[in-house]
Amino acid sequence: MVRMKKVKSFLHILKQSFFPSFPYYKRIIRLPFNLSLKYFLSLFFILNIILISFFIWKNNPKRIKQFLYSLNQTLEKFPDDYTIYIKNGSLIASYDRPKFFWLDYLGKKELLLVVDESATPEKINMYDSLSLLTSKELVINFNLTKRSNKLYVLPLKNFGEITINKNEAFLVSKTLNLLIKLFIPLYIIIALITAMAIIFSLFLIIAIYLFLSSFFVFIIFKLFFKRKLSFHKTFQIGMHAVTFPLILNYFLVIVPKINLPLTFKPPFFLFPLAYFILILIFTFAGNYFAHLPNRDKI
Repeated sequence: MVRMKKVKSFLHILKQSFFPSFPYYKRIIRLPFNLSLKYFLSLFFILNIILISFFIWKNNPKRIKQFLYSLNQTLEKFPDDYTIYIKNGSLIASYDRPKFFWLDYLGKKELLLVVDESATPEKINMYDSLSLLTSKELVINFNLTKRSNKLYVLPLKNFGEITINKNEAFLVSKTLNLLIKLFIPLYIIIALITAMAIIFSLFLIIAIYLFLSSFFVFIIFKLFFKRKLSFHKTFQIGMHAVTFPLILNYFLVIVPKINLPLTFKPPFFLFPLAYFILILIFTFAGNYFAHLPNRDKI
């Protein structure tokens, strides 16, 4: 009963905080700071639970384990008479024809690697392969379900001197076998460390953005609006006003990539800058409605 009441209270605050408006934001000034802090932290952790659950679903441990098992089977089938030499940024293979390495994964055969000394990087799409070794490059396409023009090309000169043969494949296979046996505890440990790192880094980012936006809004109101307000109340209102930007940010991470109709690729720094500006706008709007006199109601 008490939990249900808390859930209803949280949902009510979420609904009222979603878009800054009068008169709810005016009431926030009279709310205890701790109540707003609890709301903000609850919203943050709920969104992170959804985000982490999504990543676990996308990186299903059963599928990862099956992939490792399939990769191990491919290594075990490595030909006895086949050797790949990489030296001085060039590749030489013991076969004078392309060599195909297949992966039996989830009931389907995927082409894991093609070794073709005469190929160009673009030929990976013709082979419909996850990776391609040419005489000078390692080409990778991480998108297994939809072939992409965005290929990762790594020059072989970055790899130094390497010999890949049956013995090397056997050693890697032994390591994979050990990894498969210890997979569940390793997965849990890695998942926990990753989850904590994600939560901490995202909280740090949103806390810095919220603090800076509250500081700027506080200065703006002091200088231009001549309103009597304290910084901690400005920050408290910001914890409610950030609701929509916060939800939007997590939504854009979870949903499939949206192709914007742009003729240029925006620099990466524009995205965090746009996020900060959005938080700043909503923090300003929240404080504007919170300090709006009743006679100026809109």
